[in-house]
Amino acid sequence: MRAWMDPDAFESQSVEIDSFEVKGNRVLTRQRTTARGAGSGIEMEIEALVVWTFDEQGKVTRVETFTAQEEDAARRALHPD
Repeated sequence: MRAWMDPDAFESQSVEIDSFEVKGNRVLTRQRTTARGAGSGIEMEIEALVVWTFDEQGKVTRVETFTAQEEDAARRALHPD
């Protein structure tokens, strides 16, 4: 995977956070990623839900990514109890 991504798989890439929800040490973001392939020039746009888990020092310890259609699963990851 690393060899495929190196040196740069994308000519350009941006992530825009549309919304977020905080629950304890977890944050659920709804985000839109746009990118252009470095070699192919193919453009892509992906909407995803991402659950970020942080430790006591504020460092990310886990990232779970879900498609926009998997919102129920993303919410269960945000509220595991």
